[in-house]
Amino acid sequence: TLLIADGEAWAVDAVGSAADAAGLKVLVASNGIDALERFRESLPHLVVCDRTLGVMDGIQLARKIRQGPAGRATPLIMTTAFTADVDELRQSLNLTEVLAKPFSADDITRLIEPLLPPSSEVAWEVPTLPASWHELASEPLACELLLRRRARATGRLIVWHGLLVKE
Repeated sequence: TLLIADGEAWAVDAVGSAADAAGLKVLVASNGIDALERFRESLPHLVVCDRTLGVMDGIQLARKIRQGPAGRATPLIMTTAFTADVDELRQSLNLTEVLAKPFSADDITRLIEPLLPPSSEVAWEVPTLPASWHELASEPLACELLLRRRARATGRLIVWHGLLVKE
């Protein structure tokens, strides 16, 4: 599942096209409050949010998502027309990537493909987890929650510390 939080239709269309091509379910939110609620309800695999969302901006949304263990492990791409402080933004919010607007579906595809689970039946093994997931090693229940979510969404089996996780 990919959560797109953006108020501009062209951006939603571009991200939606890339997600559809990757076989991901797409959730759409037009403001930060709605996006945070959808994130908490669905725990998506990936979040793409605009910096200048209404009600709660993308910076506030990213901070709130990053507060919990599931949010710290979820790849988060921020889109923005303001590119002067991209490196600072990426580092301060622990963003996976910052993408300048305007962008194309191809730009999004190049960013999300490496973040998707492999296509084999065994979706994830601990040595192949993204680096951000290894930070959760001291929180095994959070890891298991994220892996169960991944198994449910992909319909694949997951091997984690030698245990088979499936939903």
